[in-house]
Amino acid sequence: MLLLASCGADVDTNTSSEAGAPQPRPFNVAGTLLVKNGDGTSGDGCQGLKSLGHGDLSSGTPVTITDGSGTKLASGLLGPGTFVDVVTGAAAKDATVMCAFPFMVKGIRGGSADYAIGIARRSGPAFSKRQADSLKLLVSGPGKVKMAPSRYRLGPNS
Repeated sequence: MLLLASCGADVDTNTSSEAGAPQPRPFNVAGTLLVKNGDGTSGDGCQGLKSLGHGDLSSGTPVTITDGSGTKLASGLLGPGTFVDVVTGAAAKDATVMCAFPFMVKGIRGGSADYAIGIARRSGPAFSKRQADSLKLLVSGPGKVKMAPSRYRLGPNS
């Protein structure tokens, strides 16, 4: 299972293009990519995800933001992974250990109705600029990223 949470800033239209039309100010998306660890142990600093089908996820893995037509707008990298508790139910006792990779994608050009995030070879769902500050995504095994349940949150020991 893979979970992605991110944040972004609202944009405004204070700048102008050469033609004089207002242009949206670039915004940033910051977040954390969470990957469920098969045995819940942390001895290897989030290495060893390859056997779980997540060998493409590690520090330095590309994170890409595209517009609704698939045009690449900006990219960043996953940071080093660390283990955290993620609460998956109504109570803190409903937690599981996951590997967390922080990331930041800066300078995303605004103006699109929707955006998508890609991590390594994984594609994600469309999201709006308004959703960027609370975006959470989830993957089970290798494949496509989808929206995560809103109940997923970092636990008290993270």
